[in-house]
Amino acid sequence: MIFLGIFITLIFLELSLRLAGSFFKDSVPDEIETSRMADKKAYRIICLGDSWTNDGAVSETDNYPAQLEKILNAGQNKRMFKVYNFGFPNFNSTMVLRKFKNAYPALKPDAVVVMMGRSDRWNFAGMDLNSLRLGESIKLLFLKSKIGELAAILRYNFQHKLKTSKKIRGIIDKEEAEGQALKNLYELVAQGDMYRSKAMFNDAVGSYKRALDICPDHTVALLKLSRCYKLQRKYDLAASVLLKVMEADSGNENIYSEFDDIFIRQKQPKKTVDFYSRLFFEYPENEFIRKRLIGAFIVFADTLFERGRFEKVIDNYILALALEPDNENIHNRLIYNLAILQKGAKSKNITADTPINSTGLNAKIYERDSSINKKRREYFSRNLKEFINICARENMQLIFSSYPKEMPDLMQENAYVYNIPIVDQRPAFDMLAQKKDASRFFSKNGHCSKEGYRVVAENIAREIIQLVEKKALE
Repeated sequence: MIFLGIFITLIFLELSLRLAGSFFKDSVPDEIETSRMADKKAYRIICLGDSWTNDGAVSETDNYPAQLEKILNAGQNKRMFKVYNFGFPNFNSTMVLRKFKNAYPALKPDAVVVMMGRSDRWNFAGMDLNSLRLGESIKLLFLKSKIGELAAILRYNFQHKLKTSKKIRGIIDKEEAEGQALKNLYELVAQGDMYRSKAMFNDAVGSYKRALDICPDHTVALLKLSRCYKLQRKYDLAASVLLKVMEADSGNENIYSEFDDIFIRQKQPKKTVDFYSRLFFEYPENEFIRKRLIGAFIVFADTLFERGRFEKVIDNYILALALEPDNENIHNRLIYNLAILQKGAKSKNITADTPINSTGLNAKIYERDSSINKKRREYFSRNLKEFINICARENMQLIFSSYPKEMPDLMQENAYVYNIPIVDQRPAFDMLAQKKDASRFFSKNGHCSKEGYRVVAENIAREIIQLVEKKALE
C-alpha cells in the first residue's frame, strides 16, 4: 500500500508539472525570448552545427551564419532576416539536437540550417554505444520526465547557491588574508617547500596535506603536492591531484604542462593515450586535451612502429587523424604504414612515395570498429529524423548543408527520402580548388577562411531566397 501511494503521488506530481509547464511555457522571459520579440518581423534562421558553423579561427563577423545574414539583408528582398549562430566546436549530432530542442521553442525560427556529422566519428558524448540495462533504462526514463526535470532544476539551484557561497567565502578569505586560518595555511605550504628542497618528500607531503585540510581547493597547495608526488615517482597520485585542480580551472595550461611532465617521466605511451582519452570524452571542447591526445596517439604509434606492430600503428594514426582530419603529417605516416602492410615488408625501407592502393582509405579510417561505427550511424540517422519530425510539426523550414569537401551520406539519403532541401557545398569548392589562389579559401586549421565561409553562406542564401519566394507565391 505504501508503494502504491508513492506511485500515485508521483503520477499526480508528473501530471501537475506538465499542466503547469504548458500554462507557463510562453510566459517565462529569457534572453532568447527577448531577442525573438525584438526581431518578430524578421525571417528568423537558426544555424546549427560544429566548429564549421562557429569557427574560433575567424572573427564572429566572418563565420558563415554572420555572413549569411549580411548577404540576405543586402539582397532585393523586402523582408529582413535575422540569423542565429548555434554552432559549437566538436559537437556531435546528439549534442547539436539537444541545443536545438532547448532553443527553438522560445526562438520560433522560420528556417533551420543544419551542417553536422563530422564530430560523430570520434565524439560519442550522449551516445549509448552499449545496450541499456534495466536500471539505466529506468534512469533515462526518470531524467526525461517532468519530475526528473524538476529534480535537475533543484539540483542546479543548490549547486549554484553552493558555488555562490564558495565565491563569497573566497572573497572573504582574500579580505581576511591576515586571518589565522590562511596564515597557518601559508606557513604549512612554506614548511612543505622547505622539506621538499631538502628531499624530505614524506614530510613535505604531510605539510601540504595539512594545508589542504584548511582549504581543500587551494590551487597552489594542490600543485605543490602533485609535484612532490612526482618527485617521489608516485605518478598516479600526482595525476589524481592535478585532476582536482582541473575541475576548478580546466583552461589553465599550466596543469597540462604538469601532466606532460608526468607522462614523459613514466615513458608509458599506452597509459598516456588511455588517460587523455578519458579526459577528452569528459571535456570534448577542450583544445589543450585534444592536442595532447593527438600527440599521445602519434607517440604510441611510433613506439609500436619500432616493435613492428604495423596494424596497431595504423589504428593509432587513424584515431589521431580522426581528431585532426587535415593533418598532412599524420596522413603521410598512415600512408607509409599502409604501404608496409600492403607490400608485406618487414623492414622500414618503404617511403611515403611508395605507390599503394589508397582506394577506400577513408573507409579504413572510420570502419575499423564496425560495431561502434554501426551504432554511431544509427544515432546520426535517428538525430536527422528527429530534426525532420520537429521541423515538420512546428512548421519550420529545414535545410541540410554538406561540408565544403564532404557530404554525410546519411544526410543526403534522408534529404532525398523526406524531400528536405540540401545544399551541396562540394561543387563550388571543387571549382575553387582549380584556382591558383585556392589556398586563400581555407585557414591553417583546415577550416574555411573568411572567403571560404563567404562561399558557404552564398550557397545557403540562394537556397533560402528560393524557398522564401516559393512560399510567397503559394
